[in-house]
Amino acid sequence: MNLNELVGPHTFAAAARIHYDTVMRWRRSGKLPPYDLVLGRNLRGWTLDTLRAHNPTWAALVEQYLATQSPAA
Repeated sequence: MNLNELVGPHTFAAAARIHYDTVMRWRRSGKLPPYDLVLGRNLRGWTLDTLRAHNPTWAALVEQYLATQSPAA
């Protein structure tokens, strides 16, 4: 797993087990930090470092989710 990979809103929603619309609502209300990268609607997200700085628990959830989703080497 690349620790600097981009974590998009869909991945965050799956890792946190919440609905995508909730992630978007949290982003608009300021409960989530601004995106680190925005290149249109389909390519936007945060780095794990940004999520970790904002809320370490959320970053841990995403890391755990990414570890279980990656194929075994």
